[in-house]
Amino acid sequence: MGKIKIIHIDDEANTLLFSKSIFLQNGSISYYGGFTNAKDAITFLNEEKVDIIFCDIEMPNFNGLWLANNLPYNIPIVFITAHSGFAIEAFDACALHYLMKPLSLQQLDDVIERFKKTSFQQSSLKEQIEQLYNQYLPQNIKNYPNKIFINNIGKIIIVHLEQLMYMLSIGAYTKFYMQNGDIHTSTKSIKTYEESIQFHPDFIRIHRSYLMNKNFVKQIVKSNKEQWFIEMNNEEKLEVSRRRMDEVLNQLQK
Repeated sequence: MGKIKIIHIDDEANTLLFSKSIFLQNGSISYYGGFTNAKDAITFLNEEKVDIIFCDIEMPNFNGLWLANNLPYNIPIVFITAHSGFAIEAFDACALHYLMKPLSLQQLDDVIERFKKTSFQQSSLKEQIEQLYNQYLPQNIKNYPNKIFINNIGKIIIVHLEQLMYMLSIGAYTKFYMQNGDIHTSTKSIKTYEESIQFHPDFIRIHRSYLMNKNFVKQIVKSNKEQWFIEMNNEEKLEVSRRRMDEVLNQLQK
């Protein structure tokens, strides 16, 4: 593989200069330039092909999401953001690649290594961008998503939440059990997804291991040991934490 051609977009000239010094320290990169606005970057991309775009999210007039929706060809994007907390969970749930400001050489090296291994397959980039923009960004934080994107090696799986029966936490991994019987695995924790859909009315955290869709609940059953379980439509029984039981019953009645 030859050198990886990149450009960087950020409305602050000082940030461009600082980041350029970081980019030039990675021997795998060929730095094709920095732009202070997204429109100039699009003009450049109409003439030149690059391998990765590094782009700030928040810029005046035309932000990073506008740029992503107006690319002249399919280009992997790594967003650089100053956001933290909920917004980062949103990026994770959308399977979008991001770095936190200020850019560090270690962050950059990690991104480049992942790019070499997976080529950042992003066939659903436009859909991911729309999901982030419409549901997750701070101005819309009370909204909730209708999709989650799982970034597997070489592909992105789109999970439609109305078809998701429940999530199961297995250590740092999360398994998604779908209505049609499919099971998908994410390398991100269930906490990532719990926070990203915290305003969704259909999902209830019933146990440290389970986050379920109440639309697929068949019945509530009690064992001989005074333990409660939710039986789902697929006959699977999910344990309910005793300390959560009252809250679960209350939410199921809504």
